[in-house]
Amino acid sequence: MQDKEPKPAGADAVAQRQEDGFKLHLKLSFMMFLQYAIWGAWAPILAMHLNNNLKLTGLQIGYVFMTMPIASILSPFIAGQIADRYFSTERFLALVHFIGGLLLFAMARINSYGPFLWVMAVYALLYAPTVALTNSLSFHHLKDPEREFGGIRLWGTIGWIVIGWIFGLSLKLWSGLSVGECLTVAGGISILLALYSLTLPHTPPSKKAENPLAFLEALRMLRHRNFAVLFFISFFVATELAFYYQLSAIFFQQSVGLAESAVGPVMTIGQIAEVLVLAALPFALKNLGMRNTIAIGIAAWPIRYFIFSLGKPMWLVIAAQALHGICYAFFFVAGQVYTNSVATDDIRASAQSLITIATSGVGMLLGNIFAGWAMDFFRVGGQPDFHKIYLIPVAITFACAVAFIIGFKEEKASAH
Repeated sequence: MQDKEPKPAGADAVAQRQEDGFKLHLKLSFMMFLQYAIWGAWAPILAMHLNNNLKLTGLQIGYVFMTMPIASILSPFIAGQIADRYFSTERFLALVHFIGGLLLFAMARINSYGPFLWVMAVYALLYAPTVALTNSLSFHHLKDPEREFGGIRLWGTIGWIVIGWIFGLSLKLWSGLSVGECLTVAGGISILLALYSLTLPHTPPSKKAENPLAFLEALRMLRHRNFAVLFFISFFVATELAFYYQLSAIFFQQSVGLAESAVGPVMTIGQIAEVLVLAALPFALKNLGMRNTIAIGIAAWPIRYFIFSLGKPMWLVIAAQALHGICYAFFFVAGQVYTNSVATDDIRASAQSLITIATSGVGMLLGNIFAGWAMDFFRVGGQPDFHKIYLIPVAITFACAVAFIIGFKEEKASAH
């Protein structure tokens, strides 16, 4: 029997590279899906469990949520000085996600404040570095990270959304299921990701660890007026983000009247809108300019919180969730784009780290305490008075919007 004519070696090589690239994209996308499904399983609705089942005060809930910002501040030390230096990335991910899964299982069974807080603190220290490490693993293996990473990271947001709907439907279908089992679900996904991490491409430790204090090099950019305005406005707006992540689940159940099973899916409206608005961001920056785009992003915050303070009609409050997309994409992401455009090459990464630590770290940390205090201070008949509570972020974010419009000038500046 005559053999078929072989394909040219070059064509085989191209086809093999395309197949390998597709498999790599699938692997990294599923990694991101699981990475953020873990977080999305518990973060949006944990406050309901802490308030309804553990009977914690607002300030105690704030302290629990504060563990993740603290871990985010410390994560450059953990990821840069330990994980990147002594372990291959995929094995470190496998180890911490396995231990993290066990801790999540434990938290689902803890019924008192003190033990829950300390176990959550340890868990946050394990989870926070994995956010940066899953990014760095992807960057290490992608041939064109700038073009390819966005599509892979998108699967993280999809994972957050999907698990929110799955667990919400589960609460509705099984009446005996407690909202606290969101931690059990997160633990199961964490164990799955631990096992899956062992199949990820080998990513050896770096010979030279990054300086965890490198972000301090970017402090000189604060001499640049526009960056200074953006930096301080970002910090103050981030303090009000806790009023969304920490209080919204309790607000939707107690004040708006949603069933426990509906809260998670309603919370995902913000992430769905985020995906859509991120797609429109390049168009907005091109046609509206940086200043107007960010101003719209900040202005969306007091509008959303004002609707929350009204608390009705239900359809309007639920629809206001979609404003989260504008709040996030037009403000935080556009701010990252601006920072990237004005920072010099030698401090670009440091400038992004500085903004991240000021917002996701210190800003959120203070916001968690502030939101918890507000929940305890403003009460009617033993329940949180969300009308008054949400007027606080209305006032602060409105002031931030005015300050930004006055202080930020539309110009192409260089931060030397």
